[in-house]
Amino acid sequence: MLSIHLELLDKERRKVFEKLSAFSQTAVLGGGTALSLQIAHRLSFDFDLFLKKPLKKEDLLKIKRTFKLTEIQINTPEQLTVITDNKVDITLLYYPYKSVFPKIVTPSLPLCAIEDIAADKAYTVGRRAVWRDYVDLFFILKWGFVDIFKLVKLDEQKFGVEFNPKLFLEQLIYFEDIEISKMSFIKEEPSVLEIQDFLKQQVRLFKEKELGGDF
Repeated sequence: MLSIHLELLDKERRKVFEKLSAFSQTAVLGGGTALSLQIAHRLSFDFDLFLKKPLKKEDLLKIKRTFKLTEIQINTPEQLTVITDNKVDITLLYYPYKSVFPKIVTPSLPLCAIEDIAADKAYTVGRRAVWRDYVDLFFILKWGFVDIFKLVKLDEQKFGVEFNPKLFLEQLIYFEDIEISKMSFIKEEPSVLEIQDFLKQQVRLFKEKELGGDF
């Protein structure tokens, strides 16, 4: 079992993470921060909580009871994003998709498993292009937590017809519209070119073995 790298959270975010235990029965932490806490690849500063039901007024009231807020940025049945008084972003997301792997237990909030985070990232890449998702997939694939073949199968299992493997593979190697954002890496510091070349190699590998070289 992987250890949870709480040491990667600064003092303020450590406090936020501990207080998020108030949502431990209804939410799971996903996204880059949940991944960082498990594999320690880069720093991630926001908290994304996934809930199985649409958000209600009670969710906002619970956030207000738990944290001092300076701003409510988004407040819809699908998403609630707030900023705390210590400038930490917290987002609650309605996420109806079932986890494929068991959640990771922590002293506060459960985390999405690495495999589920990988599937979520791949699904997202097929719909919108954000550099951090490519970076996270680079580390997941390069460090061997999931291979490209298992990743596609996981997404087909988790998202069904909503996941388009061809679109995902095309988007995984299309970088023209992506704004390269600066990352704070921990164990190794890959260049932008290294990340792009590795992802291209993964797509070539998949095409050769699964598609006979054809897209």
